Formats: sequence, structure tokens, C-alpha cells
Amino acid sequence: TTEAAAAMYGLATAGLSTEQIIGGAAEATVLLANATGGDMTQAAHVATDAMALWGISADQMGESINGVTGVSNASKFDLNDYALALAQGGGVAAMAGVSFEDFNATIAATSSFFSSGSDAGTSLKTMLASLAPSTDKAAGAMMELGLITEDGSNAFYDANGNLRDMTDIVGLLNGATQDLTEEQRAQYLQTIFGNDAMRTAGALAGMTADEYAAMYATVNQGTSAMEQA
Repeated sequence: TTEAAAAMYGLATAGLSTEQIIGGAAEATVLLANATGGDMTQAAHVATDAMALWGISADQMGESINGVTGVSNASKFDLNDYALALAQGGGVAAMAGVSFEDFNATIAATSSFFSSGSDAGTSLKTMLASLAPSTDKAAGAMMELGLITEDGSNAFYDANGNLRDMTDIVGLLNGATQDLTEEQRAQYLQTIFGNDAMRTAGALAGMTADEYAAMYATVNQGTSAMEQA
């Protein structure tokens, strides 16, 4: 009871109103902590950060925490690692147009390549920033792989300039690199994304779009925080 009260206090200090807290945020926070074995106060921070970054309402949190629980179940990351990944990469991901569900699936899919959630989140945000090349060398490498066309169109963005969903991005990375040697793949990924972000890019390039879609379904649709709790 004391822990739940502390979690509710954390929700309040993060700016949630009494109506939001009793309207679903408090229950979702307690369920998240129980489902992942994490700390309730930390669960409150995860809940409020996700709400703020992706505009999730209090009454939607009960469903949204299923995805966070799914990351814990489908990867080596616990709630603490997820909180660190969210802190490092969530803001850039949300601003770039990555959905909350895609963020969850990507963190789960790449977790084995990192020692911590903080490392995974940092690499992801750098990779997302590198999808629009900032150097001629990176742009040239992307053009050689067919990710940038002769007219300058970037395959990672649609005709309106919006970032494609992560299933499409994974498919593009996999298709562009699948026929390369290991040495060539490493060189291209390093040129385009840099040493840090190439770990996330390499992990995603090693998956097919179907494999990523399966991870997406497992994380976001195959887990019930209520049942897990």
C-alpha cells in the first residue's frame, strides 16, 4: 500500500491530475510494476514519460503497458533497462514519428546487442537521426545501396516526408544489405550510421520484415500485463 501511494505521488509530481491518476494511470502503474517485477515508483516514471512523449491518455495506459511488459518478456531487458532506453531514445523516437509500439518492438528486437537499456536507447536515437544523411559520404553510401534515388528521394520517408514505420525500415535495411559480404555490410553501416548507431542498424538489417512483424506482434499484442501480474 505504501509503495502504491508512492507511485501515485510520483504520478502527481509528474503533472497528472487527480482525475488522470484515478482514471487509469494509478492502476496501470501498479500493474506494470507487478507484471515486470519492477519498482512502483519507477513504473510511474515510465508511465508518465510514455504518456507525455506519445500523447497517451490515462484511460489508454492500461492497454499501453502491455507493450512495456512485452519488452520485458521478449528480451533480456527488465523494467529498469526499459526506463533507461526510454529516457535515452524515447524523445527522439517520438519526434521522428516512431510509434510507441514500434519503439517497444525495436528495443526488444535489438536488446541482445547491448549491455544496457541506456546503450540501446542511445544507439537507436542516433540511428534514427542518421536515416536522413548529414554528410556527402553517408548520402553516397545510401545511394549505392539504393536507399536514395537519383532524384534525391530517401526510401526511409514517404512521399509526404514522413518516416515510414519500422517494419518498412527493417525491410529496406535487410533488402539493401542481404547480398553484401560481412565486410561490405559493416563498412556501409559504419559509413551511413557511425560506430554507435550501426549496432541498431545492423541488428535490424539482420532481420526480415516478417521477422520484425512477428516481434512486433509478440511484444505489443501477445502480452497481457494483467495476466502477467
